[in-house]
Amino acid sequence: MRIELTTSGGLTGRGVGSVTIDGADATIDGRTKLRITREEQSRLEHVARPESHPRRSFTPDAVIYSLTIDGNQWSWDDAAPAPECERWAEMLLAIRERALALDQTSSSM
Repeated sequence: MRIELTTSGGLTGRGVGSVTIDGADATIDGRTKLRITREEQSRLEHVARPESHPRRSFTPDAVIYSLTIDGNQWSWDDAAPAPECERWAEMLLAIRERALALDQTSSSM
């Protein structure tokens, strides 16, 4: 399974980061790489894919999310996310946070 979450916009215009999952390999913000855990992989495999495509009009200063799963794409903003899209973003951004924490720990040693 190939999954990609990118973000843009928000007050800074830069979003909140990106995550690309290809099998068990994750790339965070285009530079940090790690292997996802079996638990993370299982959660990603079992979460429902979004059924609908959320609205396309975006709120000013909102973070815009773009999720691609095996070639299917959904976009939404943080002002009114569909629950299934929000679940995907939360899971993927949790993987991003874990990777950044590991990266910070290894660079401070």
